Amino acid sequence: MKIIIVDDHEIYRKSLVKIVSKILPASYIKQANDGRQFLELLSEGDKIDLAIVDIKMPVLGGIEATRLARHLVPDLKVLGISMYHSEENRRLMFAAGAAGFIWKGGDRNEIENAITTVLDEMCS
Repeated sequence: MKIIIVDDHEIYRKSLVKIVSKILPASYIKQANDGRQFLELLSEGDKIDLAIVDIKMPVLGGIEATRLARHLVPDLKVLGISMYHSEENRRLMFAAGAAGFIWKGGDRNEIENAITTVLDEMCS
C-alpha cells in the first residue's frame, strides 16, 4: 500500500505517519508539505493508493489539490482532514472527490477508523 500524507504542520503529519504505520505496517508512506508538492509526488508515476490531505495549506490548499489529484489519478482514495469544524469545508472536500473526512481534533481511534473505512471501500 502506497500512501501520501499531505499537511503543512510537520508534527501532525509525522503523527499521522506513526498512526498509518501502525495500521499498515508494510505500507510505503510519502509526505508532502502542501498541495503543490502532493501533485508533484503523484506525477512521479508511483501508483498511490491513499492520500490523507489537509484542507488549509499554503501554496495550494487541500480542496483544489484533491480535485486536481483525482483528475490525475481517478481511482485515488482521498481522506480529507481539517482542524476547522466547518461543514462547508467538509462538503467542498467531498465535492472535490474525497472518500472520507475527519477533524484533526479527533482521537487516535477516530483517525484509525476513518483510515480503515476508506481502505475497506478500496477493497470492496
